[in-house]
Amino acid sequence: MNALALALALGSSIVWGTADFAGGALTRRLPTFAVTVVSQAAGFVALLLVFAVRGDLASRSFAYGLIAGAGGGIGLAAFYRALSLGTMSVVSPIAACGAVVPFGISTSLRMHPSPSRRGTACLHSSPCSARCIRLSRSSSRTRCSASV
Repeated sequence: MNALALALALGSSIVWGTADFAGGALTRRLPTFAVTVVSQAAGFVALLLVFAVRGDLASRSFAYGLIAGAGGGIGLAAFYRALSLGTMSVVSPIAACGAVVPFGISTSLRMHPSPSRRGTACLHSSPCSARCIRLSRSSSRTRCSASV
């Protein structure tokens, strides 16, 4: 793996983690809707800059982008709401298990992933499962089984 890929991955993880932490912390003081709108507006500005540079936009791509953006915004609002109500160290790992959903769908559609991707999925889902099992034993109020 080259140094540029590692630097981009590290930078991305730092920015993503900081944004999740800051968004969760802000929703404890401000309305979830307002925090979500501001965070999505920042992404929209970046999209406009890319569009200004590229200059073209296919209608089909635009429609898919609208659908994906709406879904992402709703998911982000739910994530921020969960962070505002619960403990970040519980909510974040459970939300990270969301990658299991597309993996499960692709597997059910017989799009067989490579052995390395199956291994990666197991590594990602194992901590989520272990966390939920530990939480469900420690607190009767915590319900993780639906999230995994």
